[in-house]
Amino acid sequence: MKAVVVRHGFGPLKPGVERLVGECRFTLLYDGRVVTYTRSCRGNVLEAIVQGAELEVIPAPPVFAEPRLSNLISIALPKPIILGPGASASIDSCIPIDIVVTAGEVIVDVVPVVRVKYSLYGEPDQGLIARYVKLGECNGPSAALRIHFRNLASRSVVVRRVVFPAFMLDICYSESGVDAGALSVIVTGFDAAAVQPVRVERSGCKPAPKLLKAPVFERQRFVMLYGL
Repeated sequence: MKAVVVRHGFGPLKPGVERLVGECRFTLLYDGRVVTYTRSCRGNVLEAIVQGAELEVIPAPPVFAEPRLSNLISIALPKPIILGPGASASIDSCIPIDIVVTAGEVIVDVVPVVRVKYSLYGEPDQGLIARYVKLGECNGPSAALRIHFRNLASRSVVVRRVVFPAFMLDICYSESGVDAGALSVIVTGFDAAAVQPVRVERSGCKPAPKLLKAPVFERQRFVMLYGL
């Protein structure tokens, strides 16, 4: 039996439904005996048998695709931001996402929108590995993101990147697109800043399942200690 309903964008994947997200096609087909999940994306095809599980295609922070090495994200800014003492600025842009298929809380398939790259934040002996993405790299499925910058240091600073844990992205989606919320970057010194999520009120936007949760002992703030 062929898919009888074609839907664009993210959402539940049921037998007889085909979802199109970017260049990828996600399908559940029942042939009278078994239900088969098929993902066709840029010439690559994956199939799996599904029994008693409900699947959903969702947008997720870009940290789930293989090789999965870190839950940190390093966003490279398209242009450096120069902030004088006490100055502030905001950027409205977007970042690429990972397309994730879940069965409840279990991830069963992941498709990266852009090539998976990592960068080292800090020195080789004490730095952090982070998934590297470019702000504004939005040719495929992506999420809108606003970043607020404020310089509390006593001298001018140059900001070239923002590093933070992926759980800080508050992703939701609708027919009009995907939104990742907002981040606040408070520069506290010449080469240090504090990054934290900013609560944004959004209507008509369905929250994506939280695949990453902040540890209960961790504050909702990440300190960039190894440069801006």
